[in-house]
Amino acid sequence: MDFFEERKRGTDMEQDELQQLDVEGTAMEVIAHAGECRTLSFEALACAKKGEMQKAEELLKQAEKESIAAHQAQTEFLFAEGRGEKIPFSVLITHAQDHYMTAVLAFELIREMIGMIKNNRGN
Repeated sequence: MDFFEERKRGTDMEQDELQQLDVEGTAMEVIAHAGECRTLSFEALACAKKGEMQKAEELLKQAEKESIAAHQAQTEFLFAEGRGEKIPFSVLITHAQDHYMTAVLAFELIREMIGMIKNNRGN
């Protein structure tokens, strides 16, 4: 292998490493935003149960922003595949998707529960 072939091989390996780091970073971004969405959602429910409806609504708005941020990060995987990039199987990506899915489910159910609490209290 001559110098240029070796150099090209090294560049390809560096690009593969950079792509992997991006995949890991994106997965961690999904996990972080989804986790914050879930936490804020449950905090909102706790406030609603105590009758602090305004605080609960504020927390839900923050949770929704986190959900949107997680969705935007998750969408990067879809766009990458749409461009023909091969996204390697990763337990981290699977965990990120699972984390996001459960956070969204918690957010949606808690939003409905807060609505029921609000209606029950006549607010």
